[in-house]
Amino acid sequence: MYKRQVLNVALIGVGARLMMRMLTGYGATFLIIQIYTLFFAHLADHLGLTLSLLVAGGGALALTFYLERWRRQQRQTPSFESPD
Repeated sequence: MYKRQVLNVALIGVGARLMMRMLTGYGATFLIIQIYTLFFAHLADHLGLTLSLLVAGGGALALTFYLERWRRQQRQTPSFESPD
């Protein structure tokens, strides 16, 4: 069951090492999907419907804000300096 998470983390690592943003994006996307699947499979029954939906929705919203802020910071900082 946890082989998928390991493979997704490995895909993120390979994508980062080879500087292939598409691989890193796929790995991150499917890792997030796996984490949400595990959350709902194991914890949602114990927390109740309302609380589990609040946790999942709040987590997705927080992750979206974090990644958007990170993306904007990456766009503002130049990755190389041009020779003058």
